[in-house]
Amino acid sequence: MIGTTLSHFKITAKLGEGGMGEVWAAEDIDLHRPVALKVLAKETLEREDMRARFLREARTAAALNHPNICTIYEVGEVDQVPFIAMELVEGTGLDSCLGGAEPLALKEVVRLAVLVAEGMAAAHAQGIVHRDLKPGNVMLTPDGQVKILDFGLAKPQGAFVEGAAGGTLAETITAEMTKQGTILGTVSYMSPEQAEGKVVDSRSDVFSFGVLLYQMATGQLPFRGDTSTATLAKILEAEPEPPSVARQGLPADLERIIRRCLAKRPVDRYNDTRDLVADLRNLQTTGESQAVSAIGRETSQRSPWIWAAALLAAAVALFFITKPWFGGGEDPAPAAAVEVARPSVAVLPFHNLSADAENDYFSAGMTEEIISKLSRIDGLEVASRSSVASFTDRARDVQQIGSELGVRYLLDGSVRRAGDQVRVSAQLVDGETGRNLWSEDFNGSLEDVFAMQEQTALTIAERLNLELSPEEQRDVQKRATENVAAYDAYLRGMALSREWGVRARLEQAIEQFETALEHDPDYAAALAGIAFVESDMYRNFDTSEERIQRAEGYAQRAVELDPTMPDASHALGLIAGNRFDYNRAAQLLQDTVRLAPKESRYWDNLSWALAYKTPPDGQGSVDAAWEAIKLQPHFPGAYYHLGRGLIAMGRYEEARQAFETMIEQDPDFGARNIGMAQYYLAIGDLEEAMEWIERDAARDTVMVSYYRAAILAASGEIDEALATLEYVLEKGFRDFVTLEASPHFASLREEPRYQELISRYQE
Repeated sequence: MIGTTLSHFKITAKLGEGGMGEVWAAEDIDLHRPVALKVLAKETLEREDMRARFLREARTAAALNHPNICTIYEVGEVDQVPFIAMELVEGTGLDSCLGGAEPLALKEVVRLAVLVAEGMAAAHAQGIVHRDLKPGNVMLTPDGQVKILDFGLAKPQGAFVEGAAGGTLAETITAEMTKQGTILGTVSYMSPEQAEGKVVDSRSDVFSFGVLLYQMATGQLPFRGDTSTATLAKILEAEPEPPSVARQGLPADLERIIRRCLAKRPVDRYNDTRDLVADLRNLQTTGESQAVSAIGRETSQRSPWIWAAALLAAAVALFFITKPWFGGGEDPAPAAAVEVARPSVAVLPFHNLSADAENDYFSAGMTEEIISKLSRIDGLEVASRSSVASFTDRARDVQQIGSELGVRYLLDGSVRRAGDQVRVSAQLVDGETGRNLWSEDFNGSLEDVFAMQEQTALTIAERLNLELSPEEQRDVQKRATENVAAYDAYLRGMALSREWGVRARLEQAIEQFETALEHDPDYAAALAGIAFVESDMYRNFDTSEERIQRAEGYAQRAVELDPTMPDASHALGLIAGNRFDYNRAAQLLQDTVRLAPKESRYWDNLSWALAYKTPPDGQGSVDAAWEAIKLQPHFPGAYYHLGRGLIAMGRYEEARQAFETMIEQDPDFGARNIGMAQYYLAIGDLEEAMEWIERDAARDTVMVSYYRAAILAASGEIDEALATLEYVLEKGFRDFVTLEASPHFASLREEPRYQELISRYQE
């Protein structure tokens, strides 16, 4: 092709093959500038799907405008030959800088990492995933800048196709990939989910970046095998050698960044690449000289590394001197304290050994109360109740559970209740060794249950060598109520309240909370509980003003009694949202997550409020949903709100993936159909949207009817849309701001009947 002209580009040399096509150096005849011209590879020209995908992804990537990403100038097609004209980057590939005898200087490692991560973050913010990030796709210009090549244009290899069904390792790897050295460079940087043929998102790029950062910092790859198959097996199953072992003296913060990027599970990595950028910038600007302590740090990540030097530091002094690594030839830094990790513990759901299964509510309450008391100890890291909720299988290995939860210690226990008598058994286990550190049986009456909870929490602190301040002692021994009958009714109400959307259960929950308040009118937790249920009743079954005012009164009283109670501000936030004051709801729920940042349900509801506020905060909604998922990976509701936030940002395909994950986690989840209907409505596939919403016709909820009206309006079915909208308003819908801003109702706004309808219900 050299010397030929494609469109207005004269081809001058072949640069190579990359991604989905061949790359040529060319001159833009019109603008007199050099370009790199990517042309779809010959073997795929015949395939219409590949050609269409090539052009689609190129046009998407062309929207990127960032100094660290290679710019796409033009996307076109001549005689059915698609091409992309892009910036011709002069410089050296990062891969050529990583083959030396010595790894890069640490200062340069962090500088380059910041530049690459900034480019990634910009692309991810536009919903664009690289899928083949590796040193060969990172160019270093003569002036020290970074240019990432081929964003969004990576070629799938064999079974590694986005969206392909997963399978065994043997099924996933193609015969071509088992040849030694064929595409080992690409395989070495693949994420586990990409290697299994699963759908990938920005977190797959974060993993690839982690491999790249590990290689820059140590001079070697974290996952190495003689063949592609062997390398992939290690990516899927093995933990890499800690970077501080591969290269002595690495800063602790750099090591933590690398290990988070290389977490096996996507949810345990950086969910927002901007957080990765922030951590790298902080590392760059602070210039900390602290190397990784041999003690290491406990972390909330669920894929722990095996620290080779962990046992060597038991008697190491807490201060040491190292030379600054960002400065060059500065004097030695002053001694820096080694940060010692707080001990971490998870309280597993206490098992009900009572003869009556109805006492499940009581054992659940025991679990939650001990978690609450332990959380008041500043020197202790406690897993949230939502993160431990799924660990009810008593046969599971405690070391496996500790690994999954990212904690060192686990409290396991059981409750046996017979009438007024209670027996509580508890044991504290070291999750690393499986050794039993403490066990005890508490026997007494219901009147003694509060003392049992307090003694358990205080004993755990003692066994973990934590010295509690007088204030912490008081906090642990603080009781929400002194009345056992009130406490018992409260626990029953909480158990019933978790059956959302079941009217009979919610009504029974209200009765139990009312009983609790009869015994103790100032029981703040019971007030917050009844406020939550009354608000849920208002949203789903009874839109009377009396109902929502009653809920608000209970919540306000709870806040007055205990301003630090997250359940109280949480209830107020839900009430505000159910009144369609989403801005107020977002403020209250932000207060809630500040009070209890480890509770997934609070983050989930914050995501809901941010998606609907005016103007919608799509990014904030997505961030909050990811926080919920990080705390509780199996959380279909959080994936629903993640999808809502992504739709608000215009990231529709990612929204679809979130909704599909929601359905995978719970095929019967209540929002499964409405979520997919929103996706198809957003992309303009109205027929498919209606098919999904009609599957929910029997539920007859306000939001199902609302989206049915939106689909009808977008389809031009004016009469039926107006009739459905009137029904929605009759059912209590009053979110006029969202209604007026929605593009789906644009066809109705010129209709006098619409204006009359809105005016009637706004009065």
